[in-house]
Amino acid sequence: MKSVVIACGLEPEQLEQLDQALPDDYMLRVEDCLCDGVYSNAVCCLINEDGVEKENVHLMTALWSHMDRCDKAKTVWIGGYPPILAFEHYKDFNDVLQNLNDILQEADL
Repeated sequence: MKSVVIACGLEPEQLEQLDQALPDDYMLRVEDCLCDGVYSNAVCCLINEDGVEKENVHLMTALWSHMDRCDKAKTVWIGGYPPILAFEHYKDFNDVLQNLNDILQEADL
């Protein structure tokens, strides 16, 4: 069974690049709802700040703060300052692509 990586707020071109960059044992799933991204069976959730609605960020942070640690996917925030300090932070999508293997290895721990 493939490990799931969720993407929220990425542009179509970014989604294509991410899908091509993922190792064969990972599957990309695109979610519009941030809550589905952080509360799922995924090993990692990539959130692009520019592509998500701000009101959804508030709902997602409230949900995330009430979840047990074992239920949380590794969450990567792309853009400005992340709303939760525990999120891994990258300023732009290209940095995520360059570090994707490391991100996935940490997520699988």
